[in-house]
Amino acid sequence: MADAVLQEGGGGGTLQLGPQQVEVRVVEEYGGTNSWPMLTHTNYGEWAVQMKWKFCGRKWWKAIEEDDRSEDAQVGIMEALMASTPAEYHEALGAKETAKEAWEMLESFRVGSDRAKRAKIQQLRRELNDIRFKSGESVEEFALRLQSLASQLASYGKSVDDEDLVTKLLCVVPAKYSQLAMSIETMLDISTLSLEDVPGRLPVV
Repeated sequence: MADAVLQEGGGGGTLQLGPQQVEVRVVEEYGGTNSWPMLTHTNYGEWAVQMKWKFCGRKWWKAIEEDDRSEDAQVGIMEALMASTPAEYHEALGAKETAKEAWEMLESFRVGSDRAKRAKIQQLRRELNDIRFKSGESVEEFALRLQSLASQLASYGKSVDDEDLVTKLLCVVPAKYSQLAMSIETMLDISTLSLEDVPGRLPVV
């Protein structure tokens, strides 16, 4: 078998196979990684920023910003979008003619996602404002429901202070706890209490 010798130079080289020469291309990966951030239902803003700068590093961003249709950029971007989005997006992405159209499709999904997010936040806030004890519900059970609503709001970036949660609980306790609740509000600094502290201060009456 003939010896194979690679003569390197610039971005590639020539592979010598006996009397034959084969040109070898070396594809350089800007940034040193092939990893792409994964798009979810809630992280479009962060995902888009990371993707933009990764595309800029590869000299591909003009394919989106200026609709540059050079093959390397088009193929590179579409491959990246397929790798960084959930499988349910792939058929729609693959049907687009250009990388710019595919990017704009994902951008349009954000509008719907943001609207759904705002609607969910409004729903959770209404539930928090309207929450009341159910018949036979213990303070511990109510506190867990209250904390669950607060945790859901926090997952959408809308945190609720412990002081507000404690105040809410004390304002809606059943009548049998009203005197104890009033004592807690009068004698203690509500801002130092957590929601977990309150049930132990309201023993079964």
